[in-house]
Amino acid sequence: MTRSVLRSTAFILMLTAACANAAGPVSHPPRRLPVFAKDRPLVPTAAYFVDPAKGDDSGPGSIDLPWRTIQTSLTKLTAGDTLYLRGGIYFENVTCSMTGEAGRPITICGYPGETAIIDGSLPEFQTDPVNAWQEGEAPGEFVSRRAYPNIRDVLGLFADSHIGLQTYWYREDMIAPGEQKAGKDESPLHVFFYCGPGLFYNKKTGRIHVRLAQTNNNRPVMDDYRGPDDPRKLPLVVAPYRSVVLHLDQAMHVRLQDLVLRGGGFNTVLMHFAVDITFDHVTVFGGSYSIRSKGSGPVKMTNCGIYGQIPPWSYQSENNLQTYDPKHYSPFTSNAESKARNISRLPSHALLVTEGGEESDIFYYPLNNTWEISHCEFADSHDGVYLNGRDMWMHHCWLDNIQDDATYLSSPAPGVCDDVHLSRNYISECITAFGAHNRGGPQGRTYVYGNVVDMRHFMPTDRPSKDNPEGRIIQGASLYTPHGGAGGSVENLTFAYNTVLIPNIPASYAGRTYLLLTPETQRVSCNSIYVYLGGPGGTPDSRPPAGPILIDGNLHWSPGLDETKGMEWLQTIRDSIKSRETVSRFSGLPWDGRGAYGDPRFVAFAADGNAALDLRLAPGSPAAGLAVELPNANALRDFTAGKAVGAYQAGDPHLQVGIDGRIRAGVRPPIPVQP
Repeated sequence: MTRSVLRSTAFILMLTAACANAAGPVSHPPRRLPVFAKDRPLVPTAAYFVDPAKGDDSGPGSIDLPWRTIQTSLTKLTAGDTLYLRGGIYFENVTCSMTGEAGRPITICGYPGETAIIDGSLPEFQTDPVNAWQEGEAPGEFVSRRAYPNIRDVLGLFADSHIGLQTYWYREDMIAPGEQKAGKDESPLHVFFYCGPGLFYNKKTGRIHVRLAQTNNNRPVMDDYRGPDDPRKLPLVVAPYRSVVLHLDQAMHVRLQDLVLRGGGFNTVLMHFAVDITFDHVTVFGGSYSIRSKGSGPVKMTNCGIYGQIPPWSYQSENNLQTYDPKHYSPFTSNAESKARNISRLPSHALLVTEGGEESDIFYYPLNNTWEISHCEFADSHDGVYLNGRDMWMHHCWLDNIQDDATYLSSPAPGVCDDVHLSRNYISECITAFGAHNRGGPQGRTYVYGNVVDMRHFMPTDRPSKDNPEGRIIQGASLYTPHGGAGGSVENLTFAYNTVLIPNIPASYAGRTYLLLTPETQRVSCNSIYVYLGGPGGTPDSRPPAGPILIDGNLHWSPGLDETKGMEWLQTIRDSIKSRETVSRFSGLPWDGRGAYGDPRFVAFAADGNAALDLRLAPGSPAAGLAVELPNANALRDFTAGKAVGAYQAGDPHLQVGIDGRIRAGVRPPIPVQP
């Protein structure tokens, strides 16, 4: 076995050993495992060592006399040094403002063959769970023996499996006997329901409450919790709301390798004005936000796993923002008319957020810039990646099990999103693949090309109620969804050479990539393959377009629909008011005037989400030669705009994405993926 496999095996054994005092099984089989670099050698010089069990910060930091804490060790490093973390758990909140040099970075690295975990949580819930908890008043409820005043809230994970715990805003939900939400004739302010193992922080007493009762979804697309119901029998990661595991605060020329980060609250990794940062085989089990960055760059992320807290027994509805009314302001309750109540908003809202600066910042650098994110994996969150800034590139990544928007294309803040590229990624199990805000500007350009979007899988969106005992489980909602009403705009967007499998919903033609057009921005949607699952892709609404669009050269297909019917449907698109007015008002071309309808003739295709796909083109495919000339084709990075439409040209190899290229696009592997 390779050293990477040995380290991951040792990691699982370490977690299992941590539960050795448990009477019964561990919480749940892990869904995501850390992956470390294969056979990374020790550097021969300028190496220092830390050991959380045997170290001494007053020592020399040698391999025989290591330091004990990361935070103290950092102050002793200079450019070119490497700090090795021996295996174990470091209960620390690390702030790094150290400066290396270009070509001589400061490196923080897990020791080869061992697993170093930097953990910002409260240690006693892992090291001594028997004495950390006492029985509470409600059946199955436990309460911390200690009080933890003034920490606002808590977030958590099972330490053995890294599967998330719910953060309840109401204790009544946590201890509720039932799991159904309020029906249409019931007040949500008075109907409480259990959403799975979770925590509640009592702000008045400072005590932390927990309940680990089993769940009863009994749905094929979901798991249920079947682990111990007593938190004294297994370790939990319980993190204060403000716990930041790693803060890169104007750190410069720093490299992080072969590490596991967990125990974050609102932010797990936070970057402010960080310069020349590399993440290499780093695994983050995040809190509300796994990685959040402001004004940082260059940043390189490669072969990293960024995983959220959304558990496999969770519905989207309990983590949605249900109400926000400034007149009746409260994040917890709403007025009677709204018929809504928030359950929680803390567990993993997004996995990676890059955001713009403000003039009031002490170090005002408004843009994240010069990022390359490659061969990474993002999973198990409400939203996925917000890729906002200038010169941002995400490629060969796998995004999986995202309850809402897998990516955001345009910036939540005006004018800070330009030269953004999402290319050669595989997106599976999501509600929307690409979202956008409408607060951008015409100066920015975003390109989405060569991706495989696979929305065959079903996602649990709405918890059952007495009116709807089955709940709501859907096959995704759309390829592209802009957020916000009229009056704003997104940046100039180009969608090209993508292969997309999307469900049939109203107006889903071309994945709705024609939405939110404005006269100030350009929109190109060309040379993609759209497969509509369950019927043809709807038709655009009858409102005239607000701006021009080039939407052409696409191949459309709906399995099981007669080709003659499909051609008739495509003609309705060409004859739609949006298509006609594109010609008359904007001197454009009819929508998909040179596009086509037909079976793409993939090498292997099935509508079943469990079936493996081979989305390369077989000989005789109508996708060959269908491509139209693409504006700005020279802007596409490491991608040739060929004659065939879709993500593959004739003779292309499989698209391999994720950590070390271990995932084949179109084949969602069994979870967890083995290193």
